[in-house]
Amino acid sequence: MTANEGRGSVLIVATDRDDRRVLFDALDAQEFDAIYTAKDVAQARAFLEQDPQIDLVLLEFLDDARSALAFCGELRQYHPSAPVPVIGILSANTARQQAHWERMPPGVVEWITSPVHAGEALTRINAVLAVRRETTSPASTPTTSADRYHFAFDGSLDEIAVVDPKSGRILEVNATFVQRSGFGRAQVLGGRVESFDATFSPDQRAELNLKLGREGSVRARTQKPRADGATYPIDLYVRLAVQDGRLVHFYTFREVGELGRYQQVLGLLARLTEMGGGDEGVAAAMRSAIDWLALDFALLVQARPEQTGETQTLAVHHRFAPSADTPDPAQQSSVKQVLSG
Repeated sequence: MTANEGRGSVLIVATDRDDRRVLFDALDAQEFDAIYTAKDVAQARAFLEQDPQIDLVLLEFLDDARSALAFCGELRQYHPSAPVPVIGILSANTARQQAHWERMPPGVVEWITSPVHAGEALTRINAVLAVRRETTSPASTPTTSADRYHFAFDGSLDEIAVVDPKSGRILEVNATFVQRSGFGRAQVLGGRVESFDATFSPDQRAELNLKLGREGSVRARTQKPRADGATYPIDLYVRLAVQDGRLVHFYTFREVGELGRYQQVLGLLARLTEMGGGDEGVAAAMRSAIDWLALDFALLVQARPEQTGETQTLAVHHRFAPSADTPDPAQQSSVKQVLSG
């Protein structure tokens, strides 16, 4: 397959009909040259006897995976001069263990999980095919498109990091990351990404990575450390991406905007009232929130879903003492509209 021959042809081998359908629909929308499906290895083997041009195989590994392993070996002989890469489909974590291999099976270059998620599959498929194009196409003059758009990476107002998905180590950061965090590039590059978000537990991080692999992107709110030991709230966005033909995790650390700060404060106050922080505790937290958000007035009310139309005022705070003829803010129509939903 060369750069002028289109996106290539793919063979899907999976017993699960839903997985075959998801993969076929995802690939069909990407205008691949041809998409072939087989419900098992026997059907795939018969199909290959017709000698079609196949650029990639998505192969399901079930039970002890013996038939899949055997088929991987056969694929190595399919076109010896340009072996066909295989993306393995694991129906569960046990499949990889049951096969009892210490290395990747012959020809397998990546894994996806079942039930198949279209976004995850396409990211890995595109990465594998990009590498295949580079290795099978004639040598050409290197393009400078990556350099041409590097200004967008360095000039972004968000902090950005490119992370190796297997080791979790940071491969690249932009200038904003260095400036806002206070860490030098030499301190950051090669370090593990978990050193730069301060609130995820190991279980939370494992769940985040699992969701990322399944859905292709995740977002969360966390605290990011500065070099001086302080932390600051950020919205974290992570997505799968392809860089130079390999899969990477693309991290964006975005400052929490004004709306985000309001949401954070309301969440804190809600947790205080649920845990029984007491009137004094809630009032103190509210005063701190007003100072942080630079508000002139704040009204904290409790409105329970089962008590339609009924509210209870928990705290009222004025930055400046109101005059005697100042209307009661709690009685204003805008406040009533908010409380009524």
